[in-house]
Amino acid sequence: MPGGERLALFAECVLAGLCTLVAAVPLVTLLPALGAGCAHVAAHLDGRSTALSTYPRRLLMSFRGGGLALGALLVLALAVLALDLVAVRRGLPGAVPVAVVCAAATLALLVVVLRAAAVWRPGGPCWPALLRDAAGRARTDLPGSLLLVGGLGMLAVTTWQLAPLVIPALGCLLMGGVAVERRLS
Repeated sequence: MPGGERLALFAECVLAGLCTLVAAVPLVTLLPALGAGCAHVAAHLDGRSTALSTYPRRLLMSFRGGGLALGALLVLALAVLALDLVAVRRGLPGAVPVAVVCAAATLALLVVVLRAAAVWRPGGPCWPALLRDAAGRARTDLPGSLLLVGGLGMLAVTTWQLAPLVIPALGCLLMGGVAVERRLS
């Protein structure tokens, strides 16, 4: 891939990361925002339009098929896991095993969500079917799941070091999700 194409891909990842971050601010819109962001990166890779005006259309379409309701359930599940981790830090008996289970459950949930978002396309299958299929692929394609865990770790460390880097790091995570899913086909 020539340098100009690599720069264009990175620019689209930054744009997708920014749009996804803004769209996910209400939290319950996290799942549809991830789907729209991955679709935006995939559109660039497929040579389709990635004009800024296409992201809001993709986002609105991603609300269909249970995107908003499942996004709310996702936030609720992550909140419960976070509360469990807070309780563990308070010194409850058996804190280490509970912390390990909570961390593993959080990573597994995020990997499944990223895999589902990476294959979402406007007019495609609804979110429950995508999540169900993504859970199966997460189990059967462990190398791909570990790549996404590494991407999540990169996002966390990069953001921890310098908060404004969350935008390009999120875009790169979206691209990573699309790449992990495309390597299977």
